[in-house]
Amino acid sequence: PVLVTGHVTAQDDDPIIIGAPVNLTGWMAAYDQPPLDGAQLAVKKINEAGGVLGRPLQIKVIDGKTDPATVGNAAIEVIDDGAEVLVAPCDFDYGAPASQAAQEAGLVGVSFCASSPLFGSATLGDKQFTVSMWNQTMAAAAAEFGYNVKEWKTAATIVDQGTEYTKSLGEYFVESWEHLGGEVVSEDTYQLNDMQASAQAQRIMDLETPPDVL
Repeated sequence: PVLVTGHVTAQDDDPIIIGAPVNLTGWMAAYDQPPLDGAQLAVKKINEAGGVLGRPLQIKVIDGKTDPATVGNAAIEVIDDGAEVLVAPCDFDYGAPASQAAQEAGLVGVSFCASSPLFGSATLGDKQFTVSMWNQTMAAAAAEFGYNVKEWKTAATIVDQGTEYTKSLGEYFVESWEHLGGEVVSEDTYQLNDMQASAQAQRIMDLETPPDVL
């Protein structure tokens, strides 16, 4: 008997290949390596229990090198090598190229933990998912903890402009904080590769009244 999937014809004992065009080098490795380790452990346990539909699982990993173009090319490579599903990096900017390649190939793609609300079917297609909560939830949780639990009333933000994740997280925090009744006394930014934030710190220190939380 033959099992037919979206793009390959496989014998029952052929592995189901999970493509993993994730970042093993560069700063994104700190986010992608731990869930990859977990996925590899899960594959080991599932295979010991008989696999899926009688077939073993196999993860094929290619390093995206914390570069969106490289991630996209790695995704195409693992698809060409027979991947039937993809796991994508833990960020919208660095994971979307993998999910776009999966969508174009008609495959399901799942990000380990991208939390931008852009990581979903509206932007990437109906077969693309993330296992993370979105930034609206995280930002609201932070704001509610600060305002309701700690009873802080004023806040300042310094937001990394390097990724959509950090930018939208800051925006949703401000929205949630003000919705609760809090005041945002300062909104500042920095860039991903900045080596210091002394200017931003000085601007906070120069405020007439320092914020309850930064």
